[in-house]
This record gives sequence, structure tokens and C-alpha cells, in this order.
Amino acid sequence: MADEGDYELLPHEEIQKLRDELEKLKKNPLGTTVQAKDLQTSVIELTKAINSLTTLLTDTNDDLTKEFQRTSISEHFSQISTQNEQIAQGILAVAQMVQQMNVPQEPEVPEKTSNPPSYSQESPNQETYPQTQNQSSSMPPPPMGSPGMPPPMSNPSFSGASMPPPALDLPPAPAKKKSGLMGMFK
Repeated sequence: MADEGDYELLPHEEIQKLRDELEKLKKNPLGTTVQAKDLQTSVIELTKAINSLTTLLTDTNDDLTKEFQRTSISEHFSQISTQNEQIAQGILAVAQMVQQMNVPQEPEVPEKTSNPPSYSQESPNQETYPQTQNQSSSMPPPPMGSPGMPPPMSNPSFSGASMPPPALDLPPAPAKKKSGLMGMFK
């Protein structure tokens, strides 16, 4: 018997400990680590989700079967055609609204209520200024600045006279259009 193989005698406690570990591994093959517990929890949740999806698909199949038994195919096509028509009308309405938002609106030209100030051109080297009521034509033209420079904002030669700001008639604000899809879908 000694020729069959070497073996050791183990105490009964150690054998029982090994049996307990084997039972634990059979019950939970992933072990007792945190990752193993997370993995086991995920597998359980996935199983529940798949079961609920199977139930949902089974119920939907039963409902569709009952519905097809109650109505004819032509009625289904008619219903689908009506729904497609409503969807198309909605898409067209949205496209029109987007197109209206993207079209640049030309500002309305305000009607002229008064004549604009007249400009006189004396010579090409002199700058021209609008004629005002307080300004006489006998006044000498203002001194010329360097070419390409804008005229000065205030001039000491116009001691008491100031030019009124030009009248700005702003176009009216565009009216808000009520746009909605509520009338499109019935």
C-alpha cells in the first residue's frame, strides 16, 4: 500500500474547515469581496430587468393580437395614414416657423415728416456743415483739420448756437405672432 502514493493524515478540524469553505464557494462562487458582492448585485438586477422586459413584450404581444382580431387590416392602414398625415402637417408647421425665424426682416422705412437739413457745397477743400437757423452765411468756414479726420464735435465759433440732434424715427417693433401647433393636430 505504501507503493500507491504518498499521503498525509489531516486532523478532523482541518477537514471540516475545508468542507465549510467548499460549501461557501458552492453557494457564492464569486467570493466575499466587495467587487464580488457588487457583481452579484448587478447580475441580480439584470435578471430582474430582463424578466420585466420579457413580461412587457408578452403583454404587448397579447394586446396586439387582440387588437388585430377586433379590427381589419384596412382600418389599421387608415389609422396609420391619418397619424402620418398629422405628423407631416406638424413637421411642415415647424419648418415654416423656423423659416420665418431665419428670414431677415427688412426694417420699415419711416415716412419723412420734415425736410432734412440742406447741405451746401462751397469748395472741395472745405468741409460742409448743415445750415441752421442761427447760422448766417457771412460766417467764415471753420478751420480745416487734417484730411481724413472727422469734424470737431463742438466749435467755439458757434458760441450760443448748437445744432439740434437729428430726429430719429425708429421703426415700430415687430408684432409678436402667436404661433403654435395647437390647431394643427386634431
